[in-house]
Amino acid sequence: MARNPKLKTEAFVKWFRTATPYIHQWGGATFVIAFGGEVLGDGEFQQLTHDINVLVSLEVRVVLVHGTRPQIEEQMRQHGVTPRYVAGRRVTDDRALACVKEANGIVRVEMEALLSMELANSPMWGADIRVSSGNFVTAKPVGVLNGVDFGHTGEVRKIDAEGIRRRLDDHEVVLISPIGFSPTGDVFNCTLEDVATSTAIALGADKLIFLTETAGALDGKGKLISELTVKQADELIRSNNLPEDVQIYLPCAVKAASHGVKRSHLISRQNTEPLDTRTIRLNYARAVSVAEMVQMRLSRDCSRITVGGSAPTPLQPNGTPGIQLNPNCPVRGAVTADSLTNSLSITDIPTNLDQLESYARSIDLRQPQVNIKAKIILVDRSQLEGLGLRYDLGTQAQFFNDIIPRNDSLGQPLTNAGQIALGGNVVSAIANATARVPSAALQLVYSTALGGFDFSTFLEALQQVSLLDVQAEPSASVLNNRTANLTAGTQVPIRVIDASAGGNNTGNFPRATVRMQETGIILNVTPQVTANGQIQMRVHVENSDVQDLGGDIGAVFPRQSVDNEVLVADGETAVMGGLTQTTIRLSKSGIPVLVDLPLIGRLFGVTQRQEAKRDLLILITPHIIDDGQQPSDQIRR
Repeated sequence: MARNPKLKTEAFVKWFRTATPYIHQWGGATFVIAFGGEVLGDGEFQQLTHDINVLVSLEVRVVLVHGTRPQIEEQMRQHGVTPRYVAGRRVTDDRALACVKEANGIVRVEMEALLSMELANSPMWGADIRVSSGNFVTAKPVGVLNGVDFGHTGEVRKIDAEGIRRRLDDHEVVLISPIGFSPTGDVFNCTLEDVATSTAIALGADKLIFLTETAGALDGKGKLISELTVKQADELIRSNNLPEDVQIYLPCAVKAASHGVKRSHLISRQNTEPLDTRTIRLNYARAVSVAEMVQMRLSRDCSRITVGGSAPTPLQPNGTPGIQLNPNCPVRGAVTADSLTNSLSITDIPTNLDQLESYARSIDLRQPQVNIKAKIILVDRSQLEGLGLRYDLGTQAQFFNDIIPRNDSLGQPLTNAGQIALGGNVVSAIANATARVPSAALQLVYSTALGGFDFSTFLEALQQVSLLDVQAEPSASVLNNRTANLTAGTQVPIRVIDASAGGNNTGNFPRATVRMQETGIILNVTPQVTANGQIQMRVHVENSDVQDLGGDIGAVFPRQSVDNEVLVADGETAVMGGLTQTTIRLSKSGIPVLVDLPLIGRLFGVTQRQEAKRDLLILITPHIIDDGQQPSDQIRR
């Protein structure tokens, strides 16, 4: 699809209009930018030249002050010179001074070469940067402090501000090394921050910018400080609770703000590094899970301290000097996970991408595999005993018709409840008429005549024993920290009726939904192989059934379950038992007083005794069948 040139033009116009106020504000301004030798050592200076090129094109007058500490350390290592520091300041003897000269010469030549490159990949392709350097720094010796002779270590006496301005007026970038010269021709090793601060003050610079290595200053709650006055900055410095480079640069920023520099900045040098994207294909770990951990390790734009001078700015309308830090510390890059290809797309600064990839590879390991053998034993035993006696005493003139049905004079069955002879001296009785033993195995009737009475006895007896023995031996192999789910049972449909949607005059009827309830034996095991070869298991075992109670209640689901976490050796069996449930139900009904008589009380009533006993025993034996890949093993890419 062809690009729409109109849209591209409109986007450029919109961007240009947004940038115009800044171009107008900083055109002709003087920036002093200071950075340590780590910028050149890490290969980031070439990226920094893009920003310098843009500043020069906007007619910003740029002065660069570079450090050389890592390069000096390397020269001293090569020449067998032992570095010596006192109170954070280098002691520079004759041999160390030779290394200082050599390191500064190498750094300056490399930076001039990089600044002279035509940046083919830069928006400023074809721009011409002219670099100028010279003996702009006059220094004096530090001398002897606390009994220590610092030798050729010096501090700034004067900056040739006019010489620097002439170079800037000729549209040149001025490059200053942290060395100074005395009127007698001696060379002194100065600090980066001393040279940069003195240069900014001498030029009356609009901005003094330090590129830092750390995230900045934090308050008592661990949050980045968003704004400080110079007085508050002094208190923060005295607290001695700052990162090392902030402890060095913050006093310089305060000093510059107090001596006419309009604004000073402490900015993490990561902010100057462009972002790059890398795609990593994972073998074993899930990309979604790894992405969350990599996200926490992305580089952050944390450190940006600004010290305002006497000139009013939008952030300091009253002209009061202040210090600002970015309080949000936002992540610069991003991580996205593709579940289809199981890969990560990481966007971050190039210097951090290698570490992020190495970290992702370190957790993308083939996990151990565990075979789970389980044995589940369920014994369900129930016993039911019932014994009942019913009695009927009556005559032809008077009787109850509940137990023994009588006939009338014509031989037809009577349907009434009984017959009473009025005015007669007659007795009739029944006992336990409605008390029956359900599904009795034995029914016995005894009938006799006692004078003019008919006496009948009904005996019912039952003894029932049922035994359920279930033994399941599931087995499965599962990866480390993954759950094996073994189920043997039935899904029971449960019908749920929404009574609130009852019928009405519009013809609506109650809504019924069906959900499925899993019953049977369910085993969930999550093994975790420890570093010493043991296995830690999270176990959930469940045995459930369904019982239909009828009516509105519907069904109930008796359940036995175990949730446990246990540590065992490889091949060792873990036993989980104790789930023994015993239920005894005893019911007794009969003739009052008589039914409670010892020994013979059962002859005057109906008794039922039901006993149920359920035992559940679980045996689980894990065995490591694959040790997996250890972090120390060779990682296949």
